[in-house]
Amino acid sequence: MGDELSPDERTLVDTNFFVAIGDPENWKYQQFREVVERGGVVLSVPQRVQDELAIHPNERRLSTALEEGWAEIVSAPPLTASEAIEATDHARQTIADLTGQDEHDVEKTDTIFAGLAVQYLASGDDRVTVLTDDGPATRAVKTAVKTSDVYGEVRVLTLEEVIGDRDDDMTLF
Repeated sequence: MGDELSPDERTLVDTNFFVAIGDPENWKYQQFREVVERGGVVLSVPQRVQDELAIHPNERRLSTALEEGWAEIVSAPPLTASEAIEATDHARQTIADLTGQDEHDVEKTDTIFAGLAVQYLASGDDRVTVLTDDGPATRAVKTAVKTSDVYGEVRVLTLEEVIGDRDDDMTLF
């Protein structure tokens, strides 16, 4: 099994996790649900993730998690949360630098994780976990949080780190 999730920390989840785990009948989905439920965690899913998943006509992954109570939708940091907005901007710059993209072309969902992590740490959370398989987003979140004035820990976990690995699966959307 992979790294444990804890109810003592905020856990944010990226679109790529829901894409990778497949539908509720898939073993990855079932394993992910088991890890989340065993950890007593309710995943915080940014509204942008829900919007990205909603474009798929047969999307049941997030809707099932919401119905079963192991995920909730969270809003982006408000514009008045200056530290969080600065972290989002810093993440955008980092991703642009890492990928060679123009800052305006960087996916907004990837940057929101840095802003939310800083917002939650600034409001008193001791630890925030971000679940993503996106390498540039991982580096951007870690860099943005380090440059902020908040205290606490941010860890970023991949799907393999959370549920382990099975060689016999080829999950496609």
